[in-house]
Amino acid sequence: MRQNLYLVPAITLFSLVQVLLASCTILALSSLSNSSRFVGIMYAGLIFFTGALVNAVRGITGRSWLAWLSPTDALQQLGDAMFRVRPRFDLPVWVAAIVVVALIVGSLVVLERRVRAVEVVR
Repeated sequence: MRQNLYLVPAITLFSLVQVLLASCTILALSSLSNSSRFVGIMYAGLIFFTGALVNAVRGITGRSWLAWLSPTDALQQLGDAMFRVRPRFDLPVWVAAIVVVALIVGSLVVLERRVRAVEVVR
């Protein structure tokens, strides 16, 4: 039990980061459009296109150093570090953390600007 005590905070922290990233990104995208279908397509495009791009580069070069381009891969790299397993990608953990934080902060900036613009108009 003592050997795996780190799992409780790791599960909590990773779940929090995962939910925060997904919810902030979806909320920011939904503030940009009135169409929920379009927002769903944009989010799916963000997830699937960046993942496909990273996998294509990995297939061509044989290296996974561009995993920071995909939010899913950056989140997986962060999770690997939190759960103390061997990293999947040739990417420093601090780069993955910067990508995740940048996406969350960028989403919050978009939300702040969009909400402020609506408040001024009304």
